[in-house]
Amino acid sequence: MKNLIGVAFLLLILIGCKNKESNQEYDSSANSNTSYSINGSNNEEKTDPIEKKVNDINKSEIKKPEESSPSSTISGNYIKLGEETDVNCDCYCLNINYANNSEFCLVKDKMYINVKFEKNQDGTTIVYYVNPSNKNVEGKDIPWDKFDRNIPIAKIENTENNQLKLDWLGFSIDGKLAVDYAIYGKKTLEGNYKIK
Repeated sequence: MKNLIGVAFLLLILIGCKNKESNQEYDSSANSNTSYSINGSNNEEKTDPIEKKVNDINKSEIKKPEESSPSSTISGNYIKLGEETDVNCDCYCLNINYANNSEFCLVKDKMYINVKFEKNQDGTTIVYYVNPSNKNVEGKDIPWDKFDRNIPIAKIENTENNQLKLDWLGFSIDGKLAVDYAIYGKKTLEGNYKIK
């Protein structure tokens, strides 16, 4: 009888060990990560469903560069609607270039400034004053060196049909609108533009 109990006990231990080994094999295969190649294809999937879902969510949240910066498509030369006769772009054109400064016409054939463009997080383009242009024949009495260079003077946004809208904000001095000089640029620059 003792031998029978001993054999039964030994069988229970062996069966328990065998079950534990098969559970460990299942656990290790369930916890293995999926390996992905650089181009996004996957090898034989062994990822548990929760980890796979997290990986899929992370992949779907990655945005392409053009999706994260919608204003990047507005680079180029634009002409103001209603001023298409300015074929030489003497005053009514925008040359939008994020890498280099550009020139804005404040008063045709008389007053120009250099500006820089910066992409805004909301997809618009912000314009900053840099300095007066060497082309100026007027404006010697304007306090160019006092104008703020870190406060936008204009804002550009995309509109329908690949057109742009420029809102003139004006020059600032010490963080306040320079009212005496606010009109410069408004008449020549503010409005809608199309690609040239």
